[in-house]
Amino acid sequence: MRGGAGQEVKADVTGAFPWDAALHAAMGRLGWTPAETWAATPRELAFALGLRRGAGALNRRGLDALMERFPDEGETGWQMTA
Repeated sequence: MRGGAGQEVKADVTGAFPWDAALHAAMGRLGWTPAETWAATPRELAFALGLRRGAGALNRRGLDALMERFPDEGETGWQMTA
């Protein structure tokens, strides 16, 4: 992981969470406040730093699968028109 100003931050090989690197990256590289930093989960921090990638945009097949799995029950209050 790289810290601010291009500094190389060494990972802890013991398996402990790298708090120093995470705090440095969040507040130094991302410019987050302490409150924003502590409110974020390690996963959110990793996404913000570009270390993880999401599943991507939902396509039509995925939407259809969700609609089948979780159908609307009763009146939704709005209707789509073609």
